[in-house]
Amino acid sequence: MNFRLPFLVLIPSLLLFLPPALRGQNAVTNVISLGDLEKLARAGDVDSMLKLGSHIFKNDITDKFPEAVSYYQKAAAQGSPTAEVGLGMLYQAGKGVPQNDGEAVKWFRRASDHGDIFGKGYLGIAYVDGRGVAKDFGEAFKFLKPAADKGWPPAQSVLGIMYAEGLGVPVDEAAAVKLFEAAAAKGESRAAEQLTALRDRMNFDQLKAAGERGEAEAQFKMGNFYSREGKTQNFPEAKKWLLLAAAKGHGEAAYYLASMALSGSGQARDYAEAYQWFLASARAGYSKGCTGLGIVYGNGFGVQQDFAEARVWLLTGADRDDSEAAIPLGRMAQNGPGVPRPLGASPRGFRRARQQRPTPAAT
Repeated sequence: MNFRLPFLVLIPSLLLFLPPALRGQNAVTNVISLGDLEKLARAGDVDSMLKLGSHIFKNDITDKFPEAVSYYQKAAAQGSPTAEVGLGMLYQAGKGVPQNDGEAVKWFRRASDHGDIFGKGYLGIAYVDGRGVAKDFGEAFKFLKPAADKGWPPAQSVLGIMYAEGLGVPVDEAAAVKLFEAAAAKGESRAAEQLTALRDRMNFDQLKAAGERGEAEAQFKMGNFYSREGKTQNFPEAKKWLLLAAAKGHGEAAYYLASMALSGSGQARDYAEAYQWFLASARAGYSKGCTGLGIVYGNGFGVQQDFAEARVWLLTGADRDDSEAAIPLGRMAQNGPGVPRPLGASPRGFRRARQQRPTPAAT
């Protein structure tokens, strides 16, 4: 299987795993007021600078991000590796400063040089993703290993992918399983997905046999496997398995078929076919199928444009916990009844949604 290196996907979730000193708390004012913290920070107290920067960062106070940058710069000037990590994160996210991966790497490296585990972890991530530095799995391993050993879930998750795929290290599925398990136990959801994918890969023959026996979930997983990017990608084979699962009412299989038709993956783009499969997926109760159906109604893809019907299905997707439905609903509320085309309707958008699903792989 092709494990998808997750950094453009993973980075938002890193807010859950901030260094302890950067975990701003909404309740910070229960201990000391923000005003008092500001006075202490002006007096040069590093801990107060970190708390204020953290409060701004964690609570996403957009108009105060330049202040967070200033606090972290002053704390970093006094040798705080935590502030150096904070500056790296702000540059990587483009908050309070122009987005600059190279500058982010500079600060992560400084924190790493000062022995900071989080600085090492972020620097390792940059080497895997090629953000601000040339992609280099050997260098990535050097920095990720100590961060993973100290129990930082994102580092454990990424290092697990490297072991599973042999990226800069020999393939070691047992080591990958242990790392995914450790990260998942600390709440890293994508580590749990990768763990499922790896276990599916390790049991590929059994999965294929189950699909051949007619088990819909196994048929879906086989279709998912063949639809993924990588050397095993085979859209005709993917569609064969997905059709078998969708015929049994598997809503997610129908969603995959819809997104393949909409994006033209392995076939000519066919909006009418996409509409029919989104409809089947939604009727099967699959949340993303409901959202997809709302988007095609809003754009008139394969069906007469109908904003009222689009809203109904987008709300249904949201009610069934598809977070992606919130964005088109918000834009409808902001801009009037129309659903902007780029929102989920692009081939890239639906391919990305499919790729978030874990898959098996051949041994």
